[in-house]
Amino acid sequence: MRRLRGAKTLNSLSGLAEEERHRILKRANEGRVAAIKRGTKLGRTPKLDDHQQKEALKRIKAGESLRTIAKSYRVHHSTISRLAG
Repeated sequence: MRRLRGAKTLNSLSGLAEEERHRILKRANEGRVAAIKRGTKLGRTPKLDDHQQKEALKRIKAGESLRTIAKSYRVHHSTISRLAG
């Protein structure tokens, strides 16, 4: 009998937890949509601004090594490598 009560309690608690997860997701998604409508950019801010990215691409085309370019901007060489495509 005790096992049955415990199982019922666990089932009801798991149902409540699932409902709460759905409410949290709904609020989070609504917040994202509102932020996008306001013009907010989501995600990480880039390590290099647009000007630095263009300059890095010019330097890559000129034949400079990725590591040298990365050191001059104080970023990891993989950041420069992703720019090169």
